[in-house]
Amino acid sequence: MGRIVYFCLPNKGIAGGAKMIFRHVEALIELGHDAVVFTRTAADVPAWFESRAPVITDGDFRADDILVAPEDSPTLLRQMANAPQRKFIFCQNHFYSARGMAKLSATELAAYSGVMACSRTVADWVSWRFPTLSVQVVPAFADERRFRPAEKQDAIALIPRKRPTEAAYMRDVFRFTYARHAKMPWFWIEGAPEDETAGVMGRSRLFLSLSRLEGLGMAPLEAMAAGCLVAGFTGEGGREYATEDNGFWVDGDDPGGAVEALASAADLAATGGPALQRMLEAASETAARWSRTEFVKALEAQWRGYKG
Repeated sequence: MGRIVYFCLPNKGIAGGAKMIFRHVEALIELGHDAVVFTRTAADVPAWFESRAPVITDGDFRADDILVAPEDSPTLLRQMANAPQRKFIFCQNHFYSARGMAKLSATELAAYSGVMACSRTVADWVSWRFPTLSVQVVPAFADERRFRPAEKQDAIALIPRKRPTEAAYMRDVFRFTYARHAKMPWFWIEGAPEDETAGVMGRSRLFLSLSRLEGLGMAPLEAMAAGCLVAGFTGEGGREYATEDNGFWVDGDDPGGAVEALASAADLAATGGPALQRMLEAASETAARWSRTEFVKALEAQWRGYKG
């Protein structure tokens, strides 16, 4: 049996999809499979997270290799459609598929054995948009080995990458409107390595979700795993796990509503008591459903089916 080869395209910034590709390969090796990540050059390997996944840069693929391509590269997807190896598409964000999968012809799509989706949200969309393709869910995960609570302080952590304008606006409005929380520090996580991000979340009592156009949205789940009280945007993909029990959510582009949600979270954190404990427990239970432990179970079952 050949290798399982996941393709990771160059990305100079921080992209959760790249991390998940490497985590798939690491887990597959733990499960006894021969798996590797393919990048064009060694310089294309992301440096913002640690990984033990083996990387290859030569394109000399074996006839019995199984190839796994991301959903957002039409050039790669077309090249792989003409390759003799068995192949799959790994779709982590259906919003990105318009620039990749959607550009393939019916014949090119038919060359793929199926699609792996990182969430039910993505899987349902793929089934609707590409009804001829078989699709299965291998859920993304909040890595409980890295994201866990630490000694908390009254602070708001946020990752402004996808909503920088809203983030600046919201901090100003929050401080102006809610004087009782105006002195609370905001920890802006920008371009930080994964371990540093996990540390900031672990120390922060609150996390402001700035999710946008997500296939799932991992940052809020990672914050829940780190013991944060979460408030903010679902980013659409977050609807899959966001409830009134586990956070204060805004389902749409409403910065004012997100400020109010954050204030409600800050008030609850300040008040404490059973209501706070219930929400934190619900958030922890949510993160546990999206844990690495659950991911490995799904990955093992999926690839057993693919290779069987």
